[in-house]
Amino acid sequence: MPLSRLSRTALIAMLCTIVLAFSAFSGCLSGLPVQGKFTEPRAYICQADAGIVSVLNQTSGATVAKIEMPARPLGAAVSRDGGRVYVSNGRNVSIIDARTNKITGSIPTRAPTTGHLAVSPDDKRLFVVCDGGLSIIDLARGKGNESAFVEGVTAMDIGTSKDGKYVFTTDWARCALQVTNTQTGRLEMTINLLSRDLPQGSTTWKGEQVALAGQAAGLDVSPDGKQAAVGIRDGSFVPIVDLQSLSVKETISLNGTSYQGVAYSPDGSRLYLAHYDGNRIVALDTQTYGLAGYIPVGEKPMMIEITPDGKLMYVTHEHSEVKVVSLPDGTLLKTLNMIVSGNGKTIAFNPAAAD
Repeated sequence: MPLSRLSRTALIAMLCTIVLAFSAFSGCLSGLPVQGKFTEPRAYICQADAGIVSVLNQTSGATVAKIEMPARPLGAAVSRDGGRVYVSNGRNVSIIDARTNKITGSIPTRAPTTGHLAVSPDDKRLFVVCDGGLSIIDLARGKGNESAFVEGVTAMDIGTSKDGKYVFTTDWARCALQVTNTQTGRLEMTINLLSRDLPQGSTTWKGEQVALAGQAAGLDVSPDGKQAAVGIRDGSFVPIVDLQSLSVKETISLNGTSYQGVAYSPDGSRLYLAHYDGNRIVALDTQTYGLAGYIPVGEKPMMIEITPDGKLMYVTHEHSEVKVVSLPDGTLLKTLNMIVSGNGKTIAFNPAAAD
């Protein structure tokens, strides 16, 4: 039977009411927490001897999860979107879903990994240092396939240029900074960090005595991407490399020896150095590279990682615990009783998981 105009109007009104009610209900559902999603920032710490990656609440230090790995985890890197964590272990890189803390895949490498890895700025490639070379892995299709292997690359630390064109690695034995062109897949140059433009027979740099010896260790690229600082084990200086000219632009002379780990604050105003022999962190003002302060942290600090918000510093010690320090005041907040190797990218941060 055909509906009258009045009946049709009533039916339309009823349908609109149902749609609005369902929309409101759906809105309530969308406000509920999603299984596995998190909002607090997290830290991932590789515990090689225990064979696990510990997932922590970055701020409180509370353990959220412990992920068992196929082999000894040596280093970690987080994807730029926060959705994945890459962990080097044995002859592969495991892929962890950051929302569920489950291993969802594995990328084989042609040689054992060393714990030094980095994600490209566009999230499309992963750079993994292996015994004998650098593996460049294509992530664009979501699976991960090695697109190039650069022989001769060795590293105590790793970083990338802001445009992703270059990968920088520290060569411990030769005290040098290696520069790999990621577009050509070639080791393009090696910057000798012990070489200075000095007069014949001189051992000074800008009027200061410099110990021309040591091994290249930690590396950090400044937030603006213009320069990189390199920590020198068994040396009394820290070189600053200009990443435009790819040459040493400054050498900071320091008291004592073995400044191994280095890290810029996210705003670029401070450069922090792990003074291995001095049992402290040295803070420098990057405008002048003058001393800004000391932070005592205990015996043999090795590497430094600073949270993306710049509020916390995680310090690894040689075969020992991890210290958590607040910035910029330098207060020791927590000691994590986790045995880490001290070398490699053993700590990675995730501001938040991807939706």
